[in-house]
Amino acid sequence: MPDLESVIFSTAVLAIAAAMMWRPAVRFWRRVRFEKARMLFHRERERLEARLIKQIAVPVVTGEMEWLDCDFEDEVTFLRDRRSGEYVAVVMITLGPETSWAIDSDQESRGRGVAVFRFGKNRWISDPKVYMNLTPEEMVRAFSDRMELVRREMTR
Repeated sequence: MPDLESVIFSTAVLAIAAAMMWRPAVRFWRRVRFEKARMLFHRERERLEARLIKQIAVPVVTGEMEWLDCDFEDEVTFLRDRRSGEYVAVVMITLGPETSWAIDSDQESRGRGVAVFRFGKNRWISDPKVYMNLTPEEMVRAFSDRMELVRREMTR
């Protein structure tokens, strides 16, 4: 029968080994999960953009929805919520000049903002809000206490 000292020693060695492997294992798991989310985002991007336009469409007098002229930039900024681990994709958008409700602060930023897409429960959804007069870089800075930058990339 093993003596008490060898049992304590082997338990301590196993605990130290587990503690040393914890961070690399978590990093590996996050990387795998992010790559899956990123691939799904690129596969579903057109559908997500169309859904967002439908969500922010403006009702006209007849009760029908007016489709907006909206351009999505190619660059995508991926963020991760530090608390929940949820991934977020941020894409710069430009609303067309005939969009009546676009904020008219100055000509340079008129109708520019960011669209946010969230990854939860293994699928992407479009956030029904558009954050006007923000760039993805400003959004990263504004939410740096809650979100961390994962990757910026050009698509299409």
